[in-house]
Amino acid sequence: MLAPERLLIVGSTSNGQLANRLILFSHLVALAHDRGHLLVHPAFGEYADLFASTRGSLLCRYPPSDAFYDARAAKALTSLFFKVDRDARNGIGKTSPRALDAMTTPEWRARFEQFALSMCATIAPRELPPSSPLRYLHTPLPAELYFDGLDLISAVKDFSLLFLDGWGFRAIGAHKRNGDAVRRFFVPASPYRENVETMAAAARQGADRLIGIHIRRGDYRLFEYGRYFFPLAFYVRLMKQIRALLAPRRVRFVVSSDEPQLLETFGDLDVVFGSGVPIEDLYLLAKTDAVFGPMSTYSYWASFYGDIPLQWIHAAEWSPSDALMREMGLS
Repeated sequence: MLAPERLLIVGSTSNGQLANRLILFSHLVALAHDRGHLLVHPAFGEYADLFASTRGSLLCRYPPSDAFYDARAAKALTSLFFKVDRDARNGIGKTSPRALDAMTTPEWRARFEQFALSMCATIAPRELPPSSPLRYLHTPLPAELYFDGLDLISAVKDFSLLFLDGWGFRAIGAHKRNGDAVRRFFVPASPYRENVETMAAAARQGADRLIGIHIRRGDYRLFEYGRYFFPLAFYVRLMKQIRALLAPRRVRFVVSSDEPQLLETFGDLDVVFGSGVPIEDLYLLAKTDAVFGPMSTYSYWASFYGDIPLQWIHAAEWSPSDALMREMGLS
């Protein structure tokens, strides 16, 4: 088992798509980095190969360590879980050593995520004895649990395994203090990283300001009764207003959308699109000077990763101002 002063934190929630997963994982990484805990987050396995630190990883571990990612380490950790709670083993079925050896990395991730969820379901309804090395925290949507000010070791006493179930776990202070470490962990893998650099360099040629515009369509037609589903004409008007406010600077827009957009829609505006590969479009947005768009974890992650200003838009009647341009460092 781990030393009493260190926890093994297991994230088991896979709510939403890439940006949602990044937000949760990044807060858990910040917490682990800040307090010296170990973290495995198998629920991120679907996107693990997009990032240099988790590509090929069986467990999506922080801090990253190549030695931890081989099959022997993953099997040893799973064996540890089986020993501390045999019901969890029964919950996902027995797996022979030969079958474990034959598993591919995606199969391992799926099995480990299934196991973590099973552990949560097993632990949740119980009154655990003081001797148990297991603990469990749950945050049902839309609730949030903030680790700031929470003495996690005291909260779980000297137990070594803490399972987290829910999307609302946040470590705001640790996230701010350790932003650079979090960004280093979430650097895209090759060739995505190089593709983003190439697109960003091309987009900046001949432009004084590169402005990111996030056009969210798709599920926003229904989300909160369409509150953030703005017509394309709104985005065109917004972009023309930004261009006018920043004149005579040459303004180019990087448009990122979950639906294909036609260049003709934007008239005489100077517009470029990404490659259409989700991670490349997201990280290209992070290469701009500022991002505008409806409230979304997508634009939030671009702003955080690029360390650039973000303006969320809450109504189609909204317009930018000179004061906002100055506040965002654009004028």
